[in-house]
Amino acid sequence: MKKNVLLFVLIVVNAAFLAAEDYDSKVRAAVNALASRLNSPLEISIGDIFLDGTESPTGLSRSLYNRISLHAVDNRMFNVTARSRSASRVTAGSAQTGLIQGTYELRGNNVEITLRLISVPGGRILGQSQFSVPVSELSGIEILPANLQTQEAVREQEKIFTAVPTTTISVTETQAFRVAAWPNSDTNTFIDGDELIITIESNRDCFFAVYHTDKYNRTQMIFPVNRNNYNNRLQANVPRTIPDPGIRYNVQEPFGQDTIIVVASTGQFTFQDSEFAQIQQAAQGVIDNIIRGRGLGIQQTDQPVQEETVSTRFHFTSLPSTYFDDSFSYQRPENLGDILDEMRAEAIRLGGTLSGNEQEGTFSYPGVQGRYWISGNRFFVSLRYTSNQAVIPQTRSMRNPHIFYIERPRNMTEAIMSVRSGVEANGGTFSGDEQQGNFRASGIAGQYNVADRVNVRISEKPVIIPNSLIEREVRSFFSGR
Repeated sequence: MKKNVLLFVLIVVNAAFLAAEDYDSKVRAAVNALASRLNSPLEISIGDIFLDGTESPTGLSRSLYNRISLHAVDNRMFNVTARSRSASRVTAGSAQTGLIQGTYELRGNNVEITLRLISVPGGRILGQSQFSVPVSELSGIEILPANLQTQEAVREQEKIFTAVPTTTISVTETQAFRVAAWPNSDTNTFIDGDELIITIESNRDCFFAVYHTDKYNRTQMIFPVNRNNYNNRLQANVPRTIPDPGIRYNVQEPFGQDTIIVVASTGQFTFQDSEFAQIQQAAQGVIDNIIRGRGLGIQQTDQPVQEETVSTRFHFTSLPSTYFDDSFSYQRPENLGDILDEMRAEAIRLGGTLSGNEQEGTFSYPGVQGRYWISGNRFFVSLRYTSNQAVIPQTRSMRNPHIFYIERPRNMTEAIMSVRSGVEANGGTFSGDEQQGNFRASGIAGQYNVADRVNVRISEKPVIIPNSLIEREVRSFFSGR
């Protein structure tokens, strides 16, 4: 029975990997369409990708973020930089930059995705791209949080937190008392075992408290941790991270969406002992009480001046350790042992390791964890970006193109048909004729031109995959194998 289940899982996974490139090509086309609206290159960052009508992230948020980042880096009209989430650093006269944001929505058997390029500051829409992806192409990518099974359930859950603003700031608001909070993940997603670190910043000297609502809708104050050491002072315009040394916020199962609320006040809070362990069921009344600066029964001290209280929130979603950000499959090489030796050498060169045998194994190097395995005549490689930040360009690009040649086939018409068939069978895209063309499949991007022989230039590939395997894969396209 166990073997049958494993076989079924492998068949499903294989189909998902072969379809992934089609989804990826749609994201690339949407990013390029946004760039085509520009008259000159623009500095941009990648913003939030949420379920439409919410501020809730999922595995699809993470997947879209990484793919948008990757393709934006490849586009000459975009200069991708880190996004600031500060509460105080937007100033009048700031140079215009751009922000790519996105939303998605389930409609029948499809996911409708919208990407927008907006100006910062100002929020003017510079361009918009929309496309549809069949749910079947997103197998293995979580479209909704694990603890919320429908879009309606996600939206209902958010109603509890509607009175808590998120931190969006315009030039005209910079003088207002503001607090911002964000996690150590650009996508607001975490993998089982990750550490959650929260950065908090305000534009005024103040005091703060942090509340956590878990997947079961239980709310508890998680900072300060005890009344003997509040340590909750926030200096104006100086980001602070929590938890403090000696404490760790671990992300673990059950998986799904959690919420963090940060309350800041110009006056110190007075906490009662019970509040450091008190857990209540999240409801609108409880949340309203928190954001007024009284928490779960908290009373502020009397001050001779008027105190101000502000709040902000963010959602984050946890995913199982079986989730991967990129997956590729290739024909099983006859010299698999040599290929694994090359992969091990590359992992070590990058400061990592690879361990396993000719059936399966794992590897890691800075910013990436991965696994490989054999199923039938296919060799699978999966990558997960451990920094939870934007995709590092080197993950799938090459400093120096890999160039090789193939003996010119006798029948170029049949050879080109074979290439097209091979690329598309691997979920990729192909455009070309008997003289030249471009192809993209299994994380490989390349070009060819035909003279006395077929000259091939590989411009993009997964870093961990050896050139020898790439050559073999491309040669198989031309040979029809």
